[in-house]
Order: sequence, then C-alpha cells, then structure tokens
Amino acid sequence: MTAAGAEALMATRVDDRLAEEQAALRRVATLVARAAAPGEVFAAVAEEVGRVLSADLTILSRYDRENAATVVGAWSNASDAGAAPVGRRFELDGQNVHTVVFRTCRPARVDLAEASGPATGVFRELGIRSAVGVPITVAGRLWGVMTALSTRAEFLPTDTEARLAGFTELVATAIANGQVRVELRDFAEEQAALRRVATLVAGGRRRRTCSPRSPRRSGGCSRSTSPSSTGTTQTAPKRSSAPGASPAPSPSPSAIGLPSAGKT
Repeated sequence: MTAAGAEALMATRVDDRLAEEQAALRRVATLVARAAAPGEVFAAVAEEVGRVLSADLTILSRYDRENAATVVGAWSNASDAGAAPVGRRFELDGQNVHTVVFRTCRPARVDLAEASGPATGVFRELGIRSAVGVPITVAGRLWGVMTALSTRAEFLPTDTEARLAGFTELVATAIANGQVRVELRDFAEEQAALRRVATLVAGGRRRRTCSPRSPRRSGGCSRSTSPSSTGTTQTAPKRSSAPGASPAPSPSPSAIGLPSAGKT
C-alpha cells in the first residue's frame, strides 16, 4: 500500500469514528430531550461511551456527602458489570481516578499498577490496567465522574478525556433538567398548599362574622334588618309625668257600657 493509500485509509477510519461518536451523542441527546429518567440516561451514557472508546468497562459515579462515590451507571464489554453494579459505593482514598478527580475537579489518568485505595483491588482482579476519568459538573459544582477502564497494556488514547467530555456535558444537562423539574414541582406544591391555607383562613373569617345567638338562614349568615323592612310595631303612648299636667279624662260609664248615675 502506498503512503497516499495509507493516509486515505486512516482518514476514512477517523471519519467513521467521528460519525459513530456523533451518532452516539445524538442518541443520548434524544434521551435527554425527552426527559428520560436519570437511570435510563446514565445506563445509556455508560454503554455509548464504552462502545465508542472500545473500553472494557465504563462507570458513571456520583459523589456523595460521606466521602464516597456511588455507581449510578455501568457497562462492560463482557455484558457483565458485576464489578461495579449500580448502587455500589467506593470510598474516596488513595491514588485512583475517583479520588483524584474529586480532589482536583480535573480529568485524571491512572495506571492501576501505581494506583491505591479501596476500589483499586476490585479493578485489579478484573485485569484492569489503566483508567481515565472526567468530572461531571452541574451548575458549576462537582457532581460526579465518568470513568473508562481498559485491560490492555497500552493506555487509552490521548484524546479520551476530550471525547468523554462530550458525554459528560449531556449527563450534566440531564441532571440539571431533572433538578429544574423537581424545583418546579416543589414550587407548584408549595403554591397549592398556600392557596389551601388562604382558603381555610378566609372561611374562618366568614364564620366569625356570624353571631352565635343569631338565627341562621339558608344561603349565609343572618343580617340585622330595619323596622321598615319587617313592618311597624304599635306601642302604647307614654303618659306624661311632668308636674302640673292634667290627668287624662276617665272614660264615661256609657262609653264602656255601664248605667249612668241616677238612672235605674
């Protein structure tokens, strides 16, 4: 094969690799766009990264507050990610990808022959020789790490960190979108609770405007009414008690049906 033919073949392979990588990124982006569950996104990213990079094992881990990293997505080219099942925790200690990325917030590349820490023994048993990890940051804060591991004697390619970054950005977007949805849901629930409280308070005020001795009418509280609205009440006129006033004349006997004096 001539030099020109070798260059053309190399260029074709590079183009094929880029096309495959772009297709993988689009598949993950589609999941993120349709608001897929985080677990589904994490599993898809781990698989796509493993296939694109030809890695033997890929792990997506989240840092927690207890100085540890928890696996949230994993893939193995042997269809067995038993070394790092979802939910497994690795303590952050020693010289390994999880710990170095956590301490520096930067990509890390570690040779397992020189690595140390709780997780190192597990990966050595699987024949892992090297690992590359890239941090996942959400809203400017370190969230986790995406790690690609290889059993080959040679290190993973030097552009592995840059290629991993494209996937970690999609992971960060999915996490941020999920957090926004949670915040919006919490806000909606909070507003609904405030409306319920306001309704209860308003109902209590209306009940307090009713006198407990007042008769209730259908349709609401009883209201006071003026005499003109209920008819006029007749009352006997009061007698004057002022000094010197003449007493009112007594009715004549005939007016009340009695015989007059001197008549029989």
